[in-house]
Amino acid sequence: MRSQYVKLIVLLKEEQDYINGNQLAQSLGVSTRSIRNYVKDLNENYLIDSKIQAHQNKGYKLVGQMQQFKKDEHLEFEERAFFIVKFLLENQESITYEQIAHQLYFSSQTIRKDILKIQQMIADQKRELTLETIIFEGIKLTGSELDKRLFLDSLITPAIINRDNIQDVLTYYFKEWISSEELVKLLQVIDDVTKINMSLTPESLLPIISYLVIAMTRMKQGHYIESQHFTIDVKHSTEYHTSKRIFSKLVSEFNSQYYEAEIIFFSVYLMSKRLLNDFDDGELSQLISTKLKGEIKRVLTLMSQQYQLNLIEDSQLYSGLLLHLFRDLYPILYNFYIENTYISYIKTEYIQAHNMAVTFAYLLKSETDIQLPENEIGYVALHFASFLERVAKKTVKVAIIQGRNMATADLLNYEILRRFSEVEVVQTLNANEIDQLDTSLNFVVSQASPTLLNQVSVPVVYVNDFPTKEDYQKINQLIHQKVLLNYLNPDYFFKLNEVTKEDILKKMVIAMDAEELYESILDREGLSTTDVGNEVALPHPIDYSTNEIFKIGVAINETPVNWGEKDVQLVFLILPSVKQTLENSQVFSEIYQLLKVTKKVEQLKKITDFNEFITYLNQV
Repeated sequence: MRSQYVKLIVLLKEEQDYINGNQLAQSLGVSTRSIRNYVKDLNENYLIDSKIQAHQNKGYKLVGQMQQFKKDEHLEFEERAFFIVKFLLENQESITYEQIAHQLYFSSQTIRKDILKIQQMIADQKRELTLETIIFEGIKLTGSELDKRLFLDSLITPAIINRDNIQDVLTYYFKEWISSEELVKLLQVIDDVTKINMSLTPESLLPIISYLVIAMTRMKQGHYIESQHFTIDVKHSTEYHTSKRIFSKLVSEFNSQYYEAEIIFFSVYLMSKRLLNDFDDGELSQLISTKLKGEIKRVLTLMSQQYQLNLIEDSQLYSGLLLHLFRDLYPILYNFYIENTYISYIKTEYIQAHNMAVTFAYLLKSETDIQLPENEIGYVALHFASFLERVAKKTVKVAIIQGRNMATADLLNYEILRRFSEVEVVQTLNANEIDQLDTSLNFVVSQASPTLLNQVSVPVVYVNDFPTKEDYQKINQLIHQKVLLNYLNPDYFFKLNEVTKEDILKKMVIAMDAEELYESILDREGLSTTDVGNEVALPHPIDYSTNEIFKIGVAINETPVNWGEKDVQLVFLILPSVKQTLENSQVFSEIYQLLKVTKKVEQLKKITDFNEFITYLNQV
């Protein structure tokens, strides 16, 4: 069963009452349409003694026993992939599709299709592995022993993991490799060693145990990590000392012998999971090579030129990136999966910082051949978010027109500065001084009567003497819409019916006379997809050094298309300009503020033409 289906069932089962469709959509990171499709598929193809009831006003409710599921869909591809690869590792010689099919109780045709998907997964993960097909003999998995283990480990994707079911989950995946008694013993070893310096949740414990089960079994089968991998020094790290203690206990508990390489690479695995952080910055800084320091300085110099920001002079940004990358360097170089459970949040809440992190990764790759994975880019984004917060400029200039009481105007001034870091209040005037108003300001916040400002050319937002939450929302909306509307163009508004994101992007760049940026836009997608949730994507080129005119294209596709990990139907294609760096970051922020509310996105997707689109933006 698909993991999203299981999560939906768990949410409904825990609530035991109706849950609103929008709430379910936000919990699963999908659209309300997807929720309707999930419910329909579950009711028709999975549930036997239960049903998900739909109510137009209340939402969805799970009723019935829910003790049985239809068996024809008992194993999804993700699970089959694990057991196929596990079966291949258990057999050193080639095995036929029919043998695999017999083992998993699926047709050989299904297994052939799965093998093609597994080949693509190997390529996507950049593993040094090959699925060799030998005529009349079958297939076998060849390549790096380390990558074999890491690839199998990556295929363990239980929908739900908690303290009550972790042993059952591990038994389900590894019942032929480790007995229940050995599993209990292994869990105890990990608990004894890590309880002092690690607080492990079931989600973080599962990959540690699965890695060790795979490593122990492979070594029993006579497969060890190749000696040429033994080229790294992690003995300064807390992870290495933790790894050594764990392996020492494994030797005594399981009567086995392990090589130093196993201890080292398990310590690198722990680094990739980011479970231990008690290291000394000063000590680590002494270990960082002059080469890496120079490479990061060169990247920040290039970014300073591109973004017109003085990144290279910010010592906190430089040292933070340096220590961070040095700490994660070995997991990155050896292609360990970097754990980052906050990646979706970072991509949507820190859009400009994440874009800068993607640029950093792109330039670092060109300078060093170090390729940062998407989750690592997410962590790098946090360093740029801190930088942007430190150098935040007051880019919005406003005036306050006071009402009957000067004290309430002072309070309004204080609250505006406290709530909106980008705002500078440059004038505070009373009703008799309106003729002194600076007309170059972005807008006016007035506590005075509207009739007094009829002739004012600057936008005005009227608030109460004691401003309400709604008043501050009106100010916020005026701040965040002042740039976006200036760049929307009816010639760049598209209603499309394409089947891939490449088709959508190609149509848009051709119509926007920006075809030369197409490959750069795809390069950006390759580093980290630009979907931001709610079936919305904000694609843009990684390199826009040749683009002088700022453009925004909007496309609403007839149906959602796959954009990487999520489906997308509404696309804002942003083509930044080298001459307008301020607008670049502001537009990203404004669009996200508009699109992070599911209800607004659903309305936007129903719009049929540009005029209706502009009308709706003005209303919201």
